[in-house]
Amino acid sequence: MGTLDEMIKTINQYTQGWIQYYKDGELKTFLAKQMEYLRHRLRALIWKRWKKVDTKYRQLKARGASHKEAMTYANSRKQYWRISKSKLL
Repeated sequence: MGTLDEMIKTINQYTQGWIQYYKDGELKTFLAKQMEYLRHRLRALIWKRWKKVDTKYRQLKARGASHKEAMTYANSRKQYWRISKSKLL
């Protein structure tokens, strides 16, 4: 096969060609969906890190939420994944 550097170079060439060929098609949609999932997952992890109601309230207020919105979301019993889909987060 060759050296490791040659294999990496070949793989990179194939990958770049594949991305260039499919960039306007399904790859663009696939990457957009992956980024959407990643952002959703990060929001859920951040929400999980803010364990206490006081912390959730303070963090939401610091990010521009109104008192009513912050209290509603901070006291919510919804699971992390579900609450991370909300408009406020």
